[in-house]
Amino acid sequence: MIPLDETEYRRYASTLAFFALGLYVALVVASFGMLSLFLDREVVAQTDAGPLVGPIMVGAATLALLLVMWAGVGRAGHAMHTVPVSMVLLAAGLSYLFYGFAGGVVYGLNAGNAVVPDEGTGVGGVPTEPISALLFLAEQLTSPFAAAVALWAGIVALLYFVLLIWRAHGGQRPRWPWEKRSQ
Repeated sequence: MIPLDETEYRRYASTLAFFALGLYVALVVASFGMLSLFLDREVVAQTDAGPLVGPIMVGAATLALLLVMWAGVGRAGHAMHTVPVSMVLLAAGLSYLFYGFAGGVVYGLNAGNAVVPDEGTGVGGVPTEPISALLFLAEQLTSPFAAAVALWAGIVALLYFVLLIWRAHGGQRPRWPWEKRSQ
């Protein structure tokens, strides 16, 4: 087993975290596409939500996953011997909540600027109700898309911690035959 010093371990953990986030975003986008296709349902069904609500929601979930992965490394670090199941569950739960609440906030801000035509006067309009953000939040958190966000966050966090443990205990990257030292 080759000893791994703390700075090398942190560098490896940071690099692996960004590759894990790339994998997470790719899996979420692919699962959104497949779920949308098979369920014949839009990810964000509200047409007044705007084009940025979905990407902001996925970005918030990704940020939650990153925070949990970094907290897990900081908590146990080089001395980690078992997968922190609590951190894996926390990653899934926080990604799920960040996904929904970010969408609710952005939709609420967007809906606050929208107006509904007033049938009585025919001129101007009345602002939409603030309750629309809560309805959007409830719809998003009960959708299969939010479940996919949580599922993939848990799986990616699990794989991330497994690879960190493997590396801390002497695991090496795969090598090509010509890279192997002659024995």
